[in-house]
Amino acid sequence: MRLVVLTPTATVVDDEVVDVRAEDPTGEFGLRPRHDLFVTALVPGVVAYERAGGGCSFVAVAGGMLHVDRATDTVRVVTPDAATGDDLEVLERTAVRSFRQRVAQERAAKGGVARLGTALLRRMGEVLRPDQRPAGRLGSAEGSP
Repeated sequence: MRLVVLTPTATVVDDEVVDVRAEDPTGEFGLRPRHDLFVTALVPGVVAYERAGGGCSFVAVAGGMLHVDRATDTVRVVTPDAATGDDLEVLERTAVRSFRQRVAQERAAKGGVARLGTALLRRMGEVLRPDQRPAGRLGSAEGSP
């Protein structure tokens, strides 16, 4: 079967595999070739897989969705962030650093958007003060009947 792991910006894994092991909120599970249709939400963790040519590899995922397509015998994982490796200790360090950077960037972006929204509301308040509204507009003293 084929394992494909996608993030918003990259295809992290695209490989022929004979076994996939992952975890969802109900616990760990395994998938073998010709598995029936299956869809689940993944928890942040490690997806382990055995390549068709031999050897085990890992991909750390920041949660996401896993879908098994029986027609194409493909396991597809879509995740916001992922890191690959053959050594779990190295992968853990790499993934933790990568995921922390992503979270920090998201927090900074949210803070920036919040500051922009606050500045916009202040500016609108300055422009739309009742004592500075143009005459003849709804809500102004001069435009009222």
